[in-house]
Amino acid sequence: MNTRTMLMTLPATVAVLLMVQLGCPQTEGPAEGECIDDGDCSLEGVLQSCVDGACEEVDCLVNTDCPLAHHCDGGTCAAGCEGDTDCLSGFHCDAGACVPSDCRSTVLDCYAGQFCQNGTCVDAGFPTCVICDSTDSFDVIVNDNGTPFNPLDDYAEGSYACGGVGNYCLAGYPNGVDYCSEACTATEQCPAAFECIPIVDGNNNEIGRNCIGPCEDM
Repeated sequence: MNTRTMLMTLPATVAVLLMVQLGCPQTEGPAEGECIDDGDCSLEGVLQSCVDGACEEVDCLVNTDCPLAHHCDGGTCAAGCEGDTDCLSGFHCDAGACVPSDCRSTVLDCYAGQFCQNGTCVDAGFPTCVICDSTDSFDVIVNDNGTPFNPLDDYAEGSYACGGVGNYCLAGYPNGVDYCSEACTATEQCPAAFECIPIVDGNNNEIGRNCIGPCEDM
């Protein structure tokens, strides 16, 4: 009986053992101390990185392994920062250095209608909360689909006074004044106390999203 016949007639578990004994190749990982990537290096209590195929001890693998006001540079904790999270509270990262800041978060640190930019709260500026006239038909940018105007088919695309397509002059604020609002896709793009809210036409169809908030408090 040849080897092939033996494998066909023996139970599966015995056949597997026999194949191993006959020299079938087995897949093995890197030898101890050798590596392909950082995942092959794991010495308990010690940070290691894969360098030229060998595991070497390092100070860090990521920025969070380093003290604040430092970042990870090639396995070594170096002074300076790559982002705001590398700095102490009250500081932000500017050109690789942690510098004092008035703010780090638009939502938490700034007043209504302001953004946190480079550590300073700044007013949103035009067109946010600029007063406009929602009844001015000449101010409305209309998409007429290339055909004569049809109120059932055509729709507003924005306001000239508020900066163009995507920005609208909205009525209905609590103080009775019409204000401009700016296009957005997420609330994170809006100034403090404002939200990215759908804008709908007369048929309740969403035609865009704008940053809407307490203009009367600005």
